[in-house]
Amino acid sequence: MSLVLSTLLCLELILGQSIRVEKGGLPQPNITAQPGSIVPSKKIVTIQCWGPTEAEAYKIFKEKGPEPREAKMSTLYIKEMTTDQTGLYHCSYRSGKLWSSHSAPMTLVMTGSYMKPSLSSMSGTVVASGDNVTLKCSSKLKFNRFIFIKEDGFHTIWNQSTTCQDDRCQAIFHRGPVTPTQAGTYKCYGAFNNNPYLWSHPSDPLELEVKEFPDASTRLTDLGPTQEAAKTGRQPVESRNRQAPEARDPQDVTYLQVAFNGPNQGTFSTPRQTHTSEYATIVPQ
Repeated sequence: MSLVLSTLLCLELILGQSIRVEKGGLPQPNITAQPGSIVPSKKIVTIQCWGPTEAEAYKIFKEKGPEPREAKMSTLYIKEMTTDQTGLYHCSYRSGKLWSSHSAPMTLVMTGSYMKPSLSSMSGTVVASGDNVTLKCSSKLKFNRFIFIKEDGFHTIWNQSTTCQDDRCQAIFHRGPVTPTQAGTYKCYGAFNNNPYLWSHPSDPLELEVKEFPDASTRLTDLGPTQEAAKTGRQPVESRNRQAPEARDPQDVTYLQVAFNGPNQGTFSTPRQTHTSEYATIVPQ
């Protein structure tokens, strides 16, 4: 075997072992932000890289940003949130001479860049479990997309492209059949495609309540007269009870001719009699 071939085989073996150790030997770190990854303008942010106890150094970096320096600290402090700090962040750590793979990306967003949109529920804010819910976010600004967020300890996020008509743009978000776990506080934001990490001010919060009903009759009763009426398309019971009695069908009315035979004035023995007829109305009970 030639010297060159032996050298190449040894180099391939060393590199292969090194890659396998690096991928399989060091767990992937996690990256988080406090108070969260959706941050109002000018607020303080702390980015944390989470590695094992044997980690000796860390790197926290932003995609398309400058090359990060190795640091003993696993945190990165941002004193004031600005446009320059938005984007996708990763981190890695070193143990011995090996570096871990990069963490999954974390999106850091700044809010408050544009006026707030409006959020409404086309299904009402109190719905029954099993119903479908339709939320609408709209704005006079021609945003390319709206972001719906449920605040539940974590931020559950849905992106929806917009449709524009006349002087407003809107996005419709459908959920359902809903369960009580989907009750809570919802907000929406607007954003443009040319800078997806800059969001508007949040909409006013919308509180969605989802009620659990044991059966259909209880469900309609507990919704109340007004909500029982769309659901069923009928007037509430109270309104129906206050209506005037409905007219009866003429076919239900019986007319009976009653003849009254009255004697002529003077004597009862005269054969001349006056026949007076009247109609009495008999209404079935």
